[in-house]
Amino acid sequence: MEIRVIRSGGFVGGLPQRFSLSAEQLGERERAELSELVRAAETSVPAEPGGLAPDSFRYEVSVVQHAGEKTFAAADTDSPAVRRLAQWIIARAPRAP
Repeated sequence: MEIRVIRSGGFVGGLPQRFSLSAEQLGERERAELSELVRAAETSVPAEPGGLAPDSFRYEVSVVQHAGEKTFAAADTDSPAVRRLAQWIIARAPRAP
């Protein structure tokens, strides 16, 4: 499984930041934690994303698995589970080009 995150918005706005992390880079414990975060995020994506509050981030998350790729997006305030997953990936992944 590979997770890609594009983070945009925030206090200074600017260019979107891209991050990518492969589950193969993680130990068994972190892979299990990642799987739980992905499941929680996938089930909490709002049907209609809300407006972007001032200074908040918007996350676009792509989950690539053998069965295919799923992409979902949410703002900071739309889905705490998506925000947790994105922040978890950002904390562990180098920025992607």
